[in-house]
Amino acid sequence: MISKEDESTLKVLRATVSNTIKEISKTYDCIGYKILEVGPQPYEGLKETLKNASVDTLDIDPSSNCTYTADLCCSNLDIPNNNYDVIMCTEVLEHTLNPFKAVDNLYKILKKQGTILVTTPLNFRKHGPSPDCWRFTTDGLKSLFANFEKVEIQEIHNPEYSRFLFPAQLKLKAQK
Repeated sequence: MISKEDESTLKVLRATVSNTIKEISKTYDCIGYKILEVGPQPYEGLKETLKNASVDTLDIDPSSNCTYTADLCCSNLDIPNNNYDVIMCTEVLEHTLNPFKAVDNLYKILKKQGTILVTTPLNFRKHGPSPDCWRFTTDGLKSLFANFEKVEIQEIHNPEYSRFLFPAQLKLKAQK
């Protein structure tokens, strides 16, 4: 059974993803822009929102009907390097077996001066799809994204169930 706290926190997490999609739509929906959505959410995504930019998708699930079906941690990701102006990776990193390799791959496929937006839960229960391996703190994300420039991390709190120094979610924006 899902607790009221979990239900409340899930609404906060999804709102952050929705706000990230709106931010990308407002700022990066430009003709000629190439955007990659990693782990597209079944309830909302960039392809349905953006009108001008070209949107590709990447997911590990072969039934997801994505542009690329791949493990973000693999050594030989079949996506051209320096290919995307923007990458959105929401609620994915906690499910990777090797988050350092996953972020290294994201770095490689992002164009120079490109922007990456990431969300990941911190104070939220274990959830699917399996595996659910990690929770990242601000310091952990700084370490994962050390090769990026202009790294900004925002702590997202659940106003109904706030815990001191333990946000529900983190949102990162960085530039290559």
